[in-house]
Amino acid sequence: MTKSKRHVINKLLEAWYTIDSILLNGHARHIIQDQKVFEDYIATKGALLSNLAEYYDRIKYSPNKSAKNLAEMKSNAVLSAKSAKKVAAVVLERQSTKDRIKKTIVNESVKYGVKNVSVLSDKIVQEKFLQAAIDNSLIGVALLESRNLKDKCGPDCTILEDAHKTIRSHLVRLAISCKKN
Repeated sequence: MTKSKRHVINKLLEAWYTIDSILLNGHARHIIQDQKVFEDYIATKGALLSNLAEYYDRIKYSPNKSAKNLAEMKSNAVLSAKSAKKVAAVVLERQSTKDRIKKTIVNESVKYGVKNVSVLSDKIVQEKFLQAAIDNSLIGVALLESRNLKDKCGPDCTILEDAHKTIRSHLVRLAISCKKN
C-alpha cells in the first residue's frame, strides 16, 4: 500500500469520528440508546464514508499527513469538528444562505401545514448547520487539498456529490432524532 493510500484510509477513519463529533458531540455508541436506530445510524454513516472514499479517489485526494495512532486520530477528529462548526456558523450568516433557509421554511410550512413556524425554523436551521459542518469537514477540506482541481466537478463527481447530500441529510435527521430522545 502506498503512503498516499494509507493517508486517505486514515483520513476516512478519522472522518468516522469527526462525523460523531459534529452530529452527536460524542461517540455514537454512548449517545444512541435504541439499538435499531444505532444500527441505522452506523449503516448510513458507513454508506456516507463509502461514497466519500469513491469521491476522494475521483478528485485524487491525497492528504499530506495523517494521524499516527488512534488517540491522535480522535483528537484530530474533535478539532476538525470544532473547526467545521465554526465555518458552518459563518456560512449560515451569509445573506444568500439566510434567504435559502427562509424560502425552505416558507415552503415546508405551506407543504405540511405547520402552524408553529418557530419550531420548524429551529429544525431547519439546525439541519442546515449540521449539513454545512459535515460538508466542510468531509468535502471542503479535501477539495482544497485535491491534486485534481480541473476535473474535480465532472459528471462522476456530480453524481457522488448528489449521493453525498442525500445520505448526509438522512444521517443528520437521524442524529437530530437521537438527540431529542
